[in-house]
Amino acid sequence: GGFEYEYKIDAASGAVLKAEKEQDKTQSQGTASGTVSAEDAKKAAFEHAGVNEADCTLVKCERDGKKYEVSFHCGGFEYEYKIDAASGAVLKAEKEQDKTQSQGTASGTVSAEDAKKTAFEHAGLNEADCRDVKCKLDDGKYEVSFKQGRTEYEYEIDARTGKILDFEKDIDD
Repeated sequence: GGFEYEYKIDAASGAVLKAEKEQDKTQSQGTASGTVSAEDAKKAAFEHAGVNEADCTLVKCERDGKKYEVSFHCGGFEYEYKIDAASGAVLKAEKEQDKTQSQGTASGTVSAEDAKKTAFEHAGLNEADCRDVKCKLDDGKYEVSFKQGRTEYEYEIDARTGKILDFEKDIDD
């Protein structure tokens, strides 16, 4: 189909650890006469990944010459895409387990989404009303931070129990 695929599979569990899809450079590449926007490039990546943007974190989209580079974290995976800036076609797609999150909830850990939800509920805010939302797993606890208006919030949440270990709220001067 004009693409080259590469997978890394865990030998013990059979889980897909990394998946790549890249346009086959031996095939001719037709281009449309327009240019797609950054929003269109992100939409193409989310549709290809089968995820909703609202469920994703650390979303980045940058134009690099004739392509957009789109990356995001969602559902325990890290995604990286290259999108053709002229046609909006997916040129390359990578998906691998997110190293910033736990390796799954089966071992009794809460998800990054649950940790963020706990922090937002505690702060009395909706994620959609905040900016610079970050969530990473570090040494058995999630570090969740976000800003709303001039206020910055920082949380440490136990990755096993989901309980708030520490909380800071600072006004940015």
